[in-house]
Amino acid sequence: MGMDDGDKYRLTLGYRLILVGIFLVAGLILLLVFFAESYTTTDITSIVGILTGVLGTLIGTFFGVQAGAEGKADALRRARTSEGLYVALATLAPDKVEEAKTKYANTLG
Repeated sequence: MGMDDGDKYRLTLGYRLILVGIFLVAGLILLLVFFAESYTTTDITSIVGILTGVLGTLIGTFFGVQAGAEGKADALRRARTSEGLYVALATLAPDKVEEAKTKYANTLG
C-alpha cells in the first residue's frame, strides 16, 4: 500500500514539528545556560522540563491521531471488501457457497 499525497503531507508536517521542537528546546537551553546567570540548575531543569513535556505531548498526540486515522481507514476498507464478498456469496447457489468459502477463506477473514 503506497503513500498518497495526504500521508506525505502529514509526515512532512510531523517531521517539521519535531525539528522546530528540537530547535526550540536547544535554543532555550543555550539561552538559559549562557545568558541567565541568576538561574540555578534546578530552575533551568524545571523550565526545560516543562517545555519538553508539553512538546512531547503535542508531538505524541499528533502521531497518535495519525496512526488512529490510518487504522480506521484500513478497517473501513476491509469492511467494504468483506461486505462485497458476502453479498456475492449470498447470490450464489447453495452448493457453490462452500466451494467459494474454502477458495477465498483467507480473504473473508
